[in-house]
Amino acid sequence: MHVARRLRVPREKDVLSRSFVVRFLLFLVFVGGVVSFLTHFNMSLSHSVGTDRDTRIQQYAVAQAVSQPAEYQQPETVGIQKTEYGSIEYTYSPQAEDLDRDASGEIAAEDLEEEPLKHKHHKRHRHKNHTTELPSPPPPHIHVPHRYSHANNGIHPLIHAPHPRHLHHPSPTYPPPSSPPPPSPSPPPKPRPDTSARALEPARICPPILEDPDCTSLSHKFQAAFPQFTSAYTAPITLSQNSVRGYRWLNTCLPPKHDKPINLGPVTDKLLAILPRNEPTFDHFFPKCAIIGSSGHMLNFEHGADIDAHDLVLRFNSAPTKGFEKHVGAKTTHRLTNTRNFNYREYKSEHVYVHMRNSGALSALKRAKAKLPAERLYSLHPAWHRFMDRTYKYLTTSGLNGIILAMHTCLEVKLYGFHVHPSMGALYHYYNPDDVPANEGRDDGEWEAVRELVEHGFVSFAEPCIIECHDGKDVCDACVAEHNSKQ
Repeated sequence: MHVARRLRVPREKDVLSRSFVVRFLLFLVFVGGVVSFLTHFNMSLSHSVGTDRDTRIQQYAVAQAVSQPAEYQQPETVGIQKTEYGSIEYTYSPQAEDLDRDASGEIAAEDLEEEPLKHKHHKRHRHKNHTTELPSPPPPHIHVPHRYSHANNGIHPLIHAPHPRHLHHPSPTYPPPSSPPPPSPSPPPKPRPDTSARALEPARICPPILEDPDCTSLSHKFQAAFPQFTSAYTAPITLSQNSVRGYRWLNTCLPPKHDKPINLGPVTDKLLAILPRNEPTFDHFFPKCAIIGSSGHMLNFEHGADIDAHDLVLRFNSAPTKGFEKHVGAKTTHRLTNTRNFNYREYKSEHVYVHMRNSGALSALKRAKAKLPAERLYSLHPAWHRFMDRTYKYLTTSGLNGIILAMHTCLEVKLYGFHVHPSMGALYHYYNPDDVPANEGRDDGEWEAVRELVEHGFVSFAEPCIIECHDGKDVCDACVAEHNSKQ
């Protein structure tokens, strides 16, 4: 019974499973054979295509040479380059220049595009209707004329090898040169005259404290004499629309806390509406400027005509001219005031500038311009006050602000009626006998600052003996006597 079980016929299920395994193995063998066949066929096909391509190019060149007239059948052999597909000859024919070109004579940019290199010595170049793989450029001893030379008008400088349309068979009439022709000596280029606007315009003259070429940096002489000036003032002088573009708030400061900002107010459309669009007056340099103080010493001289001859005449606060024209002149181009006097002006032609030291000054400016929008009323830019406070470390007067401002905008600055003290026998203000110094200590400190400017030649006093009279009565009397003897 045990033997019968061993020799019994296999079941149908076992037969089916074994036949499936056999078929699957046969299928894998078949697939492997197909893949191997295709791989060898592809390699043979690629070699055949490469060989046929060079053959077709040569046949095309022969056909072109046979079909063209005699004058087209004399290409110039430039050199021979060996590649993995055989030897390709570099030739040139002036009549073969048939590439698509734009109006300027260059190959159109849209006709050329580069693809990634297949080999470090090969470059694929595509030209509209066909693609060909170009060989590497010829070795250094092979001469390829430049596109702009007389010998070559058909090879673009961006292409290392000629286009297939320019490939020809070697011609026995023109053997390849063994060495490049020697370059013809060319005379050195003649220097071309500088005809730019900068060269034709006259040299720009800067104020004495500034330097060429842009008049935006302090001169070496000024910096050596006044080291407290770390830089020239190059920001806007007048508060204008363009000078506050992008600002959200206006800030100023007060010494000695010149680094602590003081809020003036927001930059709103209402504020922009009362401001000039650009710099109204200080957009150029003035040849001659007269800065008029208010000392009663001016009544001792008749400088009126001399003052009126200046291009810029700057006065302060409520200093009048009417009734004093013989001594102080009648001309006023600019007036610098505090908020208590900014409504004062003698003529509508005056440009009145007000100090912007607090929010009340900005509010007063808005109200005044709202009532009289055509009034020539402006504000000094807050950046100017920060510049002065960081330079002098104390609250400077309108007089010193006017002098430093003129030194940045005038080629010549002359001071009238400055720093003659009542102790020298003169009125504090020529127009009011009752006025007295508001801050004698500050006036004395500013006198030293102005004196240094005069002694170094950056500004000058119009009246004689100003410095001598500050040095003592005896020196002052001697200077006055000498001046009178010269009259």
